[in-house]
Amino acid sequence: MSLSRIITFLLLNIILTAIVSVAIFTVLSQGNTMLLPERTPPPTLPVQYQGPVSTVAPATIMVIQPTRPPRTHIVSSGETLGIIASLYGLSLEEIIAVNGITDPNQLFVGQELIAELPPTPMPTDTPTAVPESARTPIPTVAIELGESSLAITRVVTAENVDEAQFDLVNSGTTPAQLDQWTLTVNDQTYRFANTVLFGSGAAITLHAGAGQNGATDLYWGLETPAWQPGDEITLRDADNALRIQFTIPE
Repeated sequence: MSLSRIITFLLLNIILTAIVSVAIFTVLSQGNTMLLPERTPPPTLPVQYQGPVSTVAPATIMVIQPTRPPRTHIVSSGETLGIIASLYGLSLEEIIAVNGITDPNQLFVGQELIAELPPTPMPTDTPTAVPESARTPIPTVAIELGESSLAITRVVTAENVDEAQFDLVNSGTTPAQLDQWTLTVNDQTYRFANTVLFGSGAAITLHAGAGQNGATDLYWGLETPAWQPGDEITLRDADNALRIQFTIPE
């Protein structure tokens, strides 16, 4: 066989081999291709209407303000309700009402009294919760100041100034405010200060000698007896109007 035929034969084999290889590769490529399925969207569930959305009402908040105990006063010897009230800028009616006093003549040394009015609640625009139990209000006593029925009784005359005394009695139904009233015997004058004589037979004993003033006893502080039988006692109010003119019996 000639050389030219051999070369031609080899070239044909190479071409056929290349064609067959390309064909096999093409078939294999098409056979291994994976077809991915199309993704389907999930089914949509129907939404049932439930009506309007409810709202939760805000809880009521109770603001508790810090409180302090009320100011108090311990009664000392010689003090009266009128004196104590003036120390704290109160009226007689206020100190009686805030302490719930039913018998103002029963005042004793060491007694603790409330010496201020209860605080006035501040107005607020927001509602606050009401406590389960409400505090019991302090009982009040209505006091009407006006004309009183005053009289001088039980006059004791003695050479010893510490034994001389008499009673000033209010038999009326209204108390008598004796502040700045004056009582005169033989040109000697005693001036009342912050003194209230309650009604219904309440009495104050005025002693001629010295001593500690109390709720029902007052002391003039004289060194010699101020009155004798036949002397005249006069009582005048703060406007100098005559209220009592009394002659000591013989």
